[in-house]
Amino acid sequence: MKKGGKTEYTLSLTDSGYQAARYTMESGTIRLEEVRSSGADGFPPSVLRRKHVRACFSSKSAYADVGEFSSVSKDATLAHIRSTIDKTGLFNEDYCVSYAKISDIDAVRARFSYLAILSSDVDRISVLNQSDILLDAYRPIEASLAAAAGKITAETCIVMFEDGQFVRIIGTRAGIIYHLITIQKSNSFDLFAETLAGISEMTSLLRVSYNETPQAVFTAGQGQISIRDLRKNDIEAVGLLFENQSGNGCYAPELLGNVLGSEYDFTPAPYRRTRTLACYAGYSLLLSLAMIACALLLFLLGLRCSWESRDLEKKTDALLNAHIQDMALMEQECSALLKGMDPDRINELIALYQRFESEPRLHAMLGVITGAIPAHTSIERVEVFRPGTQAESDDPHEHPHLSKPASTPSPESAVFQVKIEGAIRAQYPLSKSLFSAFLADLQEHYPVAGATFRHTDRWAGYTVECEAQK
Repeated sequence: MKKGGKTEYTLSLTDSGYQAARYTMESGTIRLEEVRSSGADGFPPSVLRRKHVRACFSSKSAYADVGEFSSVSKDATLAHIRSTIDKTGLFNEDYCVSYAKISDIDAVRARFSYLAILSSDVDRISVLNQSDILLDAYRPIEASLAAAAGKITAETCIVMFEDGQFVRIIGTRAGIIYHLITIQKSNSFDLFAETLAGISEMTSLLRVSYNETPQAVFTAGQGQISIRDLRKNDIEAVGLLFENQSGNGCYAPELLGNVLGSEYDFTPAPYRRTRTLACYAGYSLLLSLAMIACALLLFLLGLRCSWESRDLEKKTDALLNAHIQDMALMEQECSALLKGMDPDRINELIALYQRFESEPRLHAMLGVITGAIPAHTSIERVEVFRPGTQAESDDPHEHPHLSKPASTPSPESAVFQVKIEGAIRAQYPLSKSLFSAFLADLQEHYPVAGATFRHTDRWAGYTVECEAQK
């Protein structure tokens, strides 16, 4: 069902001609616009080209009933219904079947209403080109009228519809058809009497078969039988009217019923394929639009990246030019330095650097010295001298410190003179033993050139001189 103000078409195909109208549905209200009626050859199908259409058709022989059938699958239900119809022997020609579920009985069976119509009546849709229109629904006119009555009341009712050739009496409840009686005018001796008998028969069928008493009798269409004549025969008939429809319900209830219901669809396979292809085409269009949007987004992102790459390229060129200038300047400075350098001193500088690399490092010497310190022993002063240098004069007021006087490395030797001064916080003879252990550990790494030990009342002092080399 089309909603939200979209305009589509509803169509009625009968032997006497065509009826068609544009319709809109807003907030549950259906509005028919531009209702057209014409003879059998007067209606131009080209008006409906490439439009969504919901159509109904007039059938010469239709059979409807209710039964319990298999509900395992659609094919099983259809086969069960066809078997039941074939047993009745009503149709000598090929026929089509459609059904609507009323209620479930158990897991494999359900109660269905079914409608059987000759295939020749269904083929009436061939007047419309299957590739030009999008047929959303194609139902017999009885189904459209039942849907229209179901919109007015959900109770059991009877609809009497008269057109140029037939009087149709439909027993229905909530849009579901229970029974049909079709009276052909050309074969009727007393149309009005047969119509009264048909309404009475339909009322009896509904009461006996379903224990349902019709709550209303609706009339629609145009012909010889009027509401006044029915009321004179104690049948309280009313027109099949809709609220807020401006008379359209009485003028063309089948057109409104096309839009209201979806049961009993007899749409032929070619039209189903066209509708499916149109649906796929719509999805394809949406996908194409999405791809176009993605392509546009990627194009904008690529354009942005292009601009950024150009900026980066400009910055790279600027940095490259600066690098070239710096390299040229370095080459000039290197050339000037090489001009002022004496090649004869290169070997001397290399040998001096190698001797410097072979000298022991201060942190390594301190690591060896501190690693040999036993318990209760501390270092107060460490002095390192290159060969040929003299120690600074001792100042008894200076705080103990670690110093390495700045002097020019001796090119002749890589041996350093190390002087260590410290204290041992222990009584004699433990202090003497600790001092001896300290000398023994230190001797393993650096040869001891001299050592002095002095003891006072509470602690001992010591001085050790050794040689450190790599």
